[in-house]
Parts: sequence; C-alpha cells; structure tokens
Amino acid sequence: MCGAGAPARETLEAQPANVQSFFVDLLTVIPMPSSTYLALWEFQVKPESISAFEETYGPDGAWAQLFRQSPDYLGTELLRDLNHPGRYLTLDRWTSHEALGRFKKDHYADYSALDQQCESLTEREAFLDDFESVAP
Repeated sequence: MCGAGAPARETLEAQPANVQSFFVDLLTVIPMPSSTYLALWEFQVKPESISAFEETYGPDGAWAQLFRQSPDYLGTELLRDLNHPGRYLTLDRWTSHEALGRFKKDHYADYSALDQQCESLTEREAFLDDFESVAP
C-alpha cells in the first residue's frame, strides 16, 4: 500500500523482539475466519495528514473500496498507536496470499494510482509481514 518510491520496506524480523511480540499478541485478539491470510503494514503518518490518512485507510476508505472489488477480500482493520502519535497499523484480510496477488495483478493500474495518491500522507511505511490465522 502506498509504497511506490517509499524507503525500502522493513519486515517484522527487523523489529526488536518486544515489537515482534506485540504484533503476534495483537493477531491473537482480532477475530478471523480459519485460514485467513493477513497482510500487516505499519505507517508513520504526517501530523497534518492524520485525518486524510484515517479516512483513506479505514475500513470504509479508498483502499477498502478498491479491495472490495474482489470476493476474496475479507476486510481491513486500522489501528492507531496510543503511545506513539501518528503511528498506525493496517491489517488487510484476504482468503489467501494468492488471492491478494491476483488482485494486485488484475487491478494494477488502480492500485498503483491510489498508492501514488497516498504517498504524501506518510513519513514512512513498512510492510511488516505475511500472516495466516490459525484455526482452533
């Protein structure tokens, strides 16, 4: 999301152990159907862009509206860090990693255009990693 021209993306493995633990713990409290693929992104939003960012990246924002063109899209969660102003996480749920890949390929032009429009909202973004829910 909004990554064209952004600094090299970081992965969860590059984060300190306490940050890794936070994300893993977070994933255990968000209800998901079994075998759901989850893409986890972190953003540092420019102070003047917080309102626009929340609108664009929220569950009914421009990204969710684009993703809803696919029956494999299951929803987005937008999380605001209470201890670090401007820090947000998005959790995009899909039926599979392959489904997201197909969507990006099939909607490349729209995805890229929205990505470029969003670049000015953030100071930094990082794709943290791919996750899969674990069925009980």
